[in-house]
Amino acid sequence: MLCWVVGLVLGGPDLLPDADAAQIRDATAASPTVTIFAVLVHGVAAVLLVALGARLPPSGRRAASLLLASAAAVLSLVQLTGELVLVSATESIDPVTVWTTITVADGTKMLVLAAWIAVVHGWRPRGTAAPALAPLFVALSGATVLALVVSGAGYLTRSPGLMTAAYVSLPLLLVWVLAATQIRSRPDVEISQAVPSSV
Repeated sequence: MLCWVVGLVLGGPDLLPDADAAQIRDATAASPTVTIFAVLVHGVAAVLLVALGARLPPSGRRAASLLLASAAAVLSLVQLTGELVLVSATESIDPVTVWTTITVADGTKMLVLAAWIAVVHGWRPRGTAAPALAPLFVALSGATVLALVVSGAGYLTRSPGLMTAAYVSLPLLLVWVLAATQIRSRPDVEISQAVPSSV
């Protein structure tokens, strides 16, 4: 998770979705900050996503979780490749096309991550006991999914207003992963048991 924290601190290229070629080159060409951000947030984190996809869910949802986490990892690697291409400042590439590809991959990944959270969380109780943090975890899961859907839609539609939701969705995702990991580490509780049961 440290790679995501460092990435959030560094921040990615400060570009609008409709940035022109000159703006993209100015923000990315030979930038060590963009390189470090890309490697940590879209490279190392891609591997961690696959590991989390296999570890977090109960066994009945592991295949779906791993599939979604792997899809998110592939999209992260697409972003990593695009960002490294932009940093290389190769004259033969069209920076607008590369930046658009990165933006679309980012938006799609956010929607995939929202679906992944829904699969891992389960939304339905299993077992009889629920931990005391159940209401908070339900609220956290719902807020994270909502923020990811809004920001993902913003990146796909290239809407600056909706894209600002990423300032909320990314920290929420980090907090959700930490909370879900903590719950999963308890041998007597599965994540799906964190949903209070009314029966």
